Amino acid sequence: MKLEILWFSADESMDDDLRNMVWRGTVLGYGPADVMLHVPIDATYTARNDKAMFFAPYYREKFAIARNVEKIDKLESLDVFRTQRIGVEVETYPDTVLLSADGGAYRANIGHYKSAGDALAAMKNGEVNAVMGMQSEMEAGIAGTTGFAVGDVPLPLINRRQWVIGLAVKAGNEKLAQSLQAAMNSIAEKGELKDIFKRHGVEYRAP
Repeated sequence: MKLEILWFSADESMDDDLRNMVWRGTVLGYGPADVMLHVPIDATYTARNDKAMFFAPYYREKFAIARNVEKIDKLESLDVFRTQRIGVEVETYPDTVLLSADGGAYRANIGHYKSAGDALAAMKNGEVNAVMGMQSEMEAGIAGTTGFAVGDVPLPLINRRQWVIGLAVKAGNEKLAQSLQAAMNSIAEKGELKDIFKRHGVEYRAP
């Protein structure tokens, strides 16, 4: 069996991504793939997407802030962003949080970027001194560098917001799901799953 990866750009919602890449394919005939990784597994979310099957939870995601430690030694509140610039992927939940926090006090110092990767690149070249996004992206983005750190978002409600991610296949593909579940169980038990995250600079957080 040969691995074939179908790269795609995220649509307006994860529901759209599931339709395009898991159970139907795009209107241009691209996809669907046999399986999608890094899919949120949540009772409400899965209930409204009954054309996909969700299984094999393998990781727990949350939001975090990466920062230049020379410019921002400690991050005990968002108040530092009244003077320091912070980057964010445009039209995402972190973007909404930063735009609305404390009555919009930080809007003038928010840098908007096409992706979290672009925002992290901007932090490395000094355009911004911090980036808010998914913790795995923040950790992977600064892996192998010095002078940067990743920490919790200093807002209790945001910091507690975590979600489990796993795999998704088209509804009805039970045999494929069972095979993939067995494979995920195997690499998790052997410690290989944790090693994969470690190689990319990401701390593994079990679901």
